[in-house]
Amino acid sequence: MTEQKFLNGTKFSLSKDTSTNVYYKVQHADYLMKVYRTKEGIVLFEEHHANIKSVTKEGFTGYSSLLNESFEVKLLFEDLVGVE
Repeated sequence: MTEQKFLNGTKFSLSKDTSTNVYYKVQHADYLMKVYRTKEGIVLFEEHHANIKSVTKEGFTGYSSLLNESFEVKLLFEDLVGVE
């Protein structure tokens, strides 16, 4: 995946993720949504997954909080796989 596809909201999964019922997408270049769908591709629901801290040509840094604890993750675009 490229930086531009990522920022344009292209659906993706992680290369190590084997589930076909979940994918992610960027909203407003600010945050990631996690989307759950049936085997037939019907969207069941979406949820806020993480905020986007920064984006570079190579990847992005996302963060989230749980019970007053913050977590950060850095992912490379080469590890993101486009989803139909």
